[in-house]
Amino acid sequence: MTLLLLTCSIYILLLSQSHFIGACPSVCSCHGPNVDCSNRGLQTIPPGIPRNVFKLELQFNNLSIIRKDDFKTFRQLRILNLQDNQIHTVDTDAFRDLISLEKLRLNGNKLNHLADGTFSSLKQLQRLDLSSNQLRAVKKGMLQGLQAIDNLQLDHNEITCMEAEAINGLNRLEIIRLHDNQFVCDCRLLWLAKYLKLHPFLGLNARCQDADTLSHKDITSLMDDEKQCNSMDIDDIDYTCNVPVCPYPCTCFNGVVDCKDKDLVEIPRNIPDTTIELRLEKNRISEISPKIFSHLKKLRRLDISNNLISTIYPDSFTGLKSLNSLLLNANKLVCVRDDTFRGLEKLSLLSLYDNKLKTLVNNTFAPLKNIQTLHLARNPFICDCHLRWLNAYLREKKIETSGVRCAGPRRMAKRKFGVLNDRRFRCRSRIEFEQTAYSNQCEVQCPKGCTCDGTTVICRGLQLQEIPNDIPAFTTALHLQDNLIKRVSRDGSFRRLRSLRTLDLRNNRLEEIDDDAFDGADSLNELFLSDNNLNVITPQTFNGLKNIRTLMLRTNKLTYIKNDTFADMDALKTLSLHDNRIKCIAPGSFDRLRSLSALDLLSNPFVCNCHMQWLKSWLKQSNIVTGYPKCMSPTKLRNIPIVNLTDDDFVCNPVELDTCDVSYPNHCPQNCSCYNHIVRCSHAHLRQIPYDQMPLDTEELYLDANDITEIPSELTNRLVYLIRIDLSYNKLRSIQANIFSNLTRLETLILSYNKIRCLESTSFKGLKNLRILSLHGNEISTIPDGSFNDLTSLSHVALGGNPLYCDCHLGWLSSWIKTDYVEPGIARCAGPPQMANKLLLTSPIFFFQCHNESESNRYLQKCDPCLNEENPCANNGSCRALSIETFTCNCLPGYHGERCENLIDACFDNPCKHQARCQTLSDGRFKCHCSSSFTGYRCESNIDDCFYHRCQNNGTCVDKINDYSCTCPTLFTGKYCEKKLNWCEENLNPCNNNGRCITKTSDYECECSLGWGGVNCTENLNDCSNHACQFGVCIDGLNGYTCKCDVGFTGKYCEIAPQLKSSFMKNISNISPTRCSSDVCSNNGICYEESSNMLRCRCYPGFIGNRCVMLKSIHSMTNDSYMKLPKPNVYPRSNITIVFSTTQNSGILVYFGYLGHLVAEVFMGRIRVSYDVGNSPGSVMFSYDTVNDGKKIKIYF
Repeated sequence: MTLLLLTCSIYILLLSQSHFIGACPSVCSCHGPNVDCSNRGLQTIPPGIPRNVFKLELQFNNLSIIRKDDFKTFRQLRILNLQDNQIHTVDTDAFRDLISLEKLRLNGNKLNHLADGTFSSLKQLQRLDLSSNQLRAVKKGMLQGLQAIDNLQLDHNEITCMEAEAINGLNRLEIIRLHDNQFVCDCRLLWLAKYLKLHPFLGLNARCQDADTLSHKDITSLMDDEKQCNSMDIDDIDYTCNVPVCPYPCTCFNGVVDCKDKDLVEIPRNIPDTTIELRLEKNRISEISPKIFSHLKKLRRLDISNNLISTIYPDSFTGLKSLNSLLLNANKLVCVRDDTFRGLEKLSLLSLYDNKLKTLVNNTFAPLKNIQTLHLARNPFICDCHLRWLNAYLREKKIETSGVRCAGPRRMAKRKFGVLNDRRFRCRSRIEFEQTAYSNQCEVQCPKGCTCDGTTVICRGLQLQEIPNDIPAFTTALHLQDNLIKRVSRDGSFRRLRSLRTLDLRNNRLEEIDDDAFDGADSLNELFLSDNNLNVITPQTFNGLKNIRTLMLRTNKLTYIKNDTFADMDALKTLSLHDNRIKCIAPGSFDRLRSLSALDLLSNPFVCNCHMQWLKSWLKQSNIVTGYPKCMSPTKLRNIPIVNLTDDDFVCNPVELDTCDVSYPNHCPQNCSCYNHIVRCSHAHLRQIPYDQMPLDTEELYLDANDITEIPSELTNRLVYLIRIDLSYNKLRSIQANIFSNLTRLETLILSYNKIRCLESTSFKGLKNLRILSLHGNEISTIPDGSFNDLTSLSHVALGGNPLYCDCHLGWLSSWIKTDYVEPGIARCAGPPQMANKLLLTSPIFFFQCHNESESNRYLQKCDPCLNEENPCANNGSCRALSIETFTCNCLPGYHGERCENLIDACFDNPCKHQARCQTLSDGRFKCHCSSSFTGYRCESNIDDCFYHRCQNNGTCVDKINDYSCTCPTLFTGKYCEKKLNWCEENLNPCNNNGRCITKTSDYECECSLGWGGVNCTENLNDCSNHACQFGVCIDGLNGYTCKCDVGFTGKYCEIAPQLKSSFMKNISNISPTRCSSDVCSNNGICYEESSNMLRCRCYPGFIGNRCVMLKSIHSMTNDSYMKLPKPNVYPRSNITIVFSTTQNSGILVYFGYLGHLVAEVFMGRIRVSYDVGNSPGSVMFSYDTVNDGKKIKIYF
């Protein structure tokens, strides 16, 4: 039986190996898990690459595009080499499955742009090489997600701009190369200069070009310009990288992006924001994705003619507020929704010529307020009752110029729209009516095997392994329960399902949900994920689900909840976490769920330690929790409701693993692979087990073929769900007591081919579910009685290949094996001589005798560290065993050390202070020989050198080491204060500004000239403190002041008011001879009384009139501001003068919108004037010269 099983195992192993080799693509060469497809002239990624590939080499080919499915399911790939190809485009989700990738080379390609989030799934990536490409900018989202990156190469590109957020979060960087780029030396790079200064070994030789001198200098030298940059207005510095990048293989010039006839299959996503005209005709584009043009606010002309477009989504044209020409002719359109052209109010030309449209819904063109030309010909229109509106519309508007005609029914064939009587457009039967009745829904065929009822799609129980990619875009409810789906991928499929409100994935095999997998499902209200195998969720799992109200996660394998797990789910009302494996919930986990009204936490094994004390208080205050969640541990609190505990019950044991100290298992130990609860670290050159980097839900752990010498207790305390452990072919010497006691689910333990010599009696304690134990090929001579007592489920134990000493101490093992025959008859005895080569299984129990006590003790000494070698304690120290591996030594007086190997040295820790020399004496004593400046037993006291000091003239002596100094009074100097100073001498005179120095007994005094003050006559006295200026401003001078008068006022003190002409005085009758008050003058004007007892108003700048009520002019020096003015009287004529200066490319100068409109603005650096005086359409004018050069510009209207 054993031979047969072994033969089958070998056959299965060979079969799996041959399958791996046979899976190699024909154009590549494979060596185990390494696949080499380099230098093959490949234009696409070859199919058939094994999914468990470890290293994939694709360098020196002709690859040009990396598609989103090229590396699908390559979850164990560690090294990917794509250097020296022709790659110009990488799809956003191209690397989403490469969760184990550590090295990625993309250097030597034609990349000029990488979308945000391209590398977001590469949590393990350590090296990324993007050198020798055509990158022009590094934006903050480009390197998002690279948590482990330590080597980043961006040299030899065309980078001119780099946002600070792009690398600030890359905390593990050891190498970053930025040299040979096109950085410009300005304030936008000041942050990078500081960064490189703080990290001097990063970005070596990174240089920028001075815009004025065109010379190059080190970026760190920009630190010298920090003050200048800090003095600038922050609005004048654009810290974002708005660098226009032309999408490959298009050409861009002067606002026109030309992608005509480039064999594109989809619309590029990196079209510049400044695009005015976009040409995409003569390609193979099949659909217009939602919001693909949302950033093109300035786009005026869009040509997508002569493609294969069959699908347009409701928000495909969102954001195109300036579009006036849209060409969709010569495509495959069969349906246009009634909201397709929503928001295109400025559109004047629309061409749907030469498509496959049979009908159009009423009001399809209603949003097109300015439509002037419409092309609808060469479409198979069915002129029934549903197109009656179009006939009336075209007859009234007269904008269709292509000669659109009917194609059916037969009675209407070839009849021209716009000239027919509306009554001829009728539906004669129900069949005719339903043929085009639901055209506005643009329904597609229901996915294979599914049933569709209206907007509900039911794909239940179809053995599906992934979510179908052809779900109709109008779906509101999607039922996928009772299938075999293991993963929800971030493939963008939910971006199409904008109307989806209910998603049911219950009873599948879900183990993983990608970050941002639900991105785009903005309308989702209900999500059912119960009865799956989910073991972790992160804040990114539910990104985008801001309207979710019901989330069901019951009966999964979740182990903890962090305080940001359900972040940004403000609308959530019902949350079920029933029947999971949750041990800990972090404080504040539900604080952000302001709308939560029902929460189910029952049937979870909560660990009620100090970290869970907050939950008791929260449960008492909350009335939204179903039932009473109970504790599972510690044992004394088991099955007690959490709300019934006291604060003193929540205690943390410092020696136990903190179950709340968890991190999302989005990483894996270096040189290992982690997938589906399996961690493989075979042949990883490990010396220690990296237990802290392994996912908490690990069930199978392979550590074979390494250099591991011990099993840390932290491993078995942390990974409590382990079912299988393989530690074969390592260097283990012993198995310590109780090491596996927490692994109550463990079924297989392989410890073969190590150097294990000894076992404790409790080495396998607690393994009640263990079925297979392999100790084959070790150095075990004896096993303590009772070592296998807890192995009640054991069905096989391998003990062969060990030098078993079968004396009386091992008789129990022979009896135990014979009881259940768990050992297959391979283990043999190595001694004593009479038992040599006898089988442990078949030898009678009375053969196991102790005839030679000394030899028996010799084998027992192997597991006693105090006996297995000559006394390990030196200098006659006594040894005491602590375990089979450790011992302690009790040393004799005068000796110390782990093994008493060191003689006690009284000078060992240098007890003498201040560099004194220590001399060892007998009996552990010492003597300190002090230097000339110190004294004391340990030379701790400084000798007072001021005892016989020579300081004169009341100078103060300051003691130093073997020296002293004198601190002199004000009028004395010299080493001993022996020289007297005369401050009023010519060379020392401290009085400034012609002040006179006066010598005093112990000091000096400055007598200052008029207008000056202070100790040394350096302060200019303020003569304006008591000025007499009336209608003016006081200007301080030296020993005096002057008055700067307001306009019209004169006199030394501005006391003489302006005189009015007599002719004008006669016309003023509304200023009564009363006294001034606050309500006489408007708009902050100042009232004053003239000599003739008449009241006058001095107006604030910008206002005129007797009472300052008329606005004359306005001005502003504030950026990003505007002024709202009352309606001016511009009819029948009016003059407007604007003076401004700017360096911006665009901005509004003036807008007037009464009746007609008048707009003056800066547009692409020029003045654009648009006006409409009631004879729509309006007119537009542009200036010939640009005005955004910072010079003052004056405009007259």
